[in-house]
Amino acid sequence: MYFTFALTTSGYGCASENFPGIYARLDVQSSYIFGNLCTGKDDYAPLCSQRNPPPTPRPPTPRPPTPVPPTARPPPPPTNPPPTNIQFSGELGGEIEWYRGTVQGGKIFDILQCQNVVVDWTGVNRDGQPHSIWEFRSQEAYKDCDQSQATRLVAPATTASHVIGQVDTFDVKRRYFGSLEGDDCTTGRMRFSIKVRPRLQHKFPGYECDGATPMKVKTTETLVECRKMCKRLQGCFAIQYNNKKRCRIYDKQPTRLVESNQGTTCEIAAQNCDTSSELSLLAINKKTPGADDNIIVG
Repeated sequence: MYFTFALTTSGYGCASENFPGIYARLDVQSSYIFGNLCTGKDDYAPLCSQRNPPPTPRPPTPRPPTPVPPTARPPPPPTNPPPTNIQFSGELGGEIEWYRGTVQGGKIFDILQCQNVVVDWTGVNRDGQPHSIWEFRSQEAYKDCDQSQATRLVAPATTASHVIGQVDTFDVKRRYFGSLEGDDCTTGRMRFSIKVRPRLQHKFPGYECDGATPMKVKTTETLVECRKMCKRLQGCFAIQYNNKKRCRIYDKQPTRLVESNQGTTCEIAAQNCDTSSELSLLAINKKTPGADDNIIVG
């Protein structure tokens, strides 16, 4: 196919040196040309059919593919699975920032047997002053900040950290601590106490506690309430609860068990700071004493 772009309007010969030709662009004059040729009187149909060519249809715009959601993958297994037997002595029961005016000053920390309390003056809140840790022998000595009734645990230091735990927090009792440098204890609020609560680890469902006299007997709606009452009382070492909602609190460890109904249970505090430890007690049958006695492990 050939196209005509321009027509010569003036020139001398064809492309002669020093005699350039002058051409007229046909696209600029196309309206004039078609207006005079395409009148329908002469046979210029092939030419006039190109005057207004139909528009070339555009191809449809392709739609982007629907994204496929990624297949959910299960989470990877932990690289360090937690140990099955956790030592009670590793549990944190409280943390105290040890400086004058500490916000933990004068507080009572309720912890379970073998939990740790960390007293620390190595962080950003340390005041640069020497502080110590003493344990008072009684509540009165604690209130009076009486050094003559205290034992020093940590010597004076401007930065230190001390852990009260493991065997220190095994006995179910209340303990008292403070710093006796200058007026740390009297006006600096640098003292605190710890209440060690029983951890009722050894459970014997279907048995009564025996071999000890209860220090308190009370009706509670649930076994959970009976446990809470034990933890509130000083010196509780065991509980017994039955289907009549009677809660018995013991300040001494029961030495044996008595077979009972399934609505009764005897629960005894931990004997050491290891979750895997067990307690074995002799269980007797009241109806046939000696005949059906056996050892129960809880």
